[in-house]
Amino acid sequence: MGWRVRKSIKLGKNTKLNLNKKSFSVSTGTKGARVTLNNKGKATRTFGIPETGIYNTKQYDLNQNQKVYKNNMKINAINYGSFESLLTLNEMQCLKTPSKIILSVVIGIILAIVGVIFLPCMLLALIFLGYGLFEMVINKDYKFAFKMSIANLNYKKGNIMRARGLVNRALKIKPNHPVALKILELI
Repeated sequence: MGWRVRKSIKLGKNTKLNLNKKSFSVSTGTKGARVTLNNKGKATRTFGIPETGIYNTKQYDLNQNQKVYKNNMKINAINYGSFESLLTLNEMQCLKTPSKIILSVVIGIILAIVGVIFLPCMLLALIFLGYGLFEMVINKDYKFAFKMSIANLNYKKGNIMRARGLVNRALKIKPNHPVALKILELI
């Protein structure tokens, strides 16, 4: 069995930062009710009767797309001058910013606001924001989604040559990506 590393840092009366080898989370609540957010896009809520062993836990995936469409139909976009009118919903998913980056930046901003009042939260804010910025620099999914969104904006403005150039740059990040190849074919 492998070694496990886990460290819990108390931030306040009811808030903890939990660190382990592959992830981190922020947990807040009292003995009977607790909410936890982690950097992998999961939120967990737990409530129960203290000291009885009776509790209920539910985990939510913040990465999941909330809307479900049948047969992978194309989006009927109002603006037909965008990539949304060319792609199916599943294809559009790969153009979105990874949610763990968004989640860590949002948590960092919230902690920075709380840090104005409670100084130790400012340190946590810097950790979360630093992690989000670090992921933006090294994460290929983020770089690909960013290039494709800028290409989409140029395509909407009618600057098709610039959009093609940006899609080609995105293909350097993720070679032979089917969505980028499809867009190049269609524009």
